[in-house]
Amino acid sequence: MDKNFGIPKDALINIKISGAFYMNMQQMLYSLASQKTPEEFTAIMHKLKSGTPENEYEFQILTLVSLVMEVERSAKEQNLLVEVELPKPTDESPKV
Repeated sequence: MDKNFGIPKDALINIKISGAFYMNMQQMLYSLASQKTPEEFTAIMHKLKSGTPENEYEFQILTLVSLVMEVERSAKEQNLLVEVELPKPTDESPKV
């Protein structure tokens, strides 16, 4: 019989990720956000601050935002968080 492995819900795991992987997470979050209007996405973010996700989209957003925030917190502790200028979206920006 094959064995499956899992991680206990209360386990805290230390991992190392590259800046490129972090950028990929940000791009994924941007891609998810672009599926909604800015107003809809803002409303979802406000809702998630005080509640729990009600659908798969909200769960994906919450999971990704939590991961990005934890990476940024760790990067700040290690003096690796730097200020960068983000490009502004345009009408030619790809839509998902």
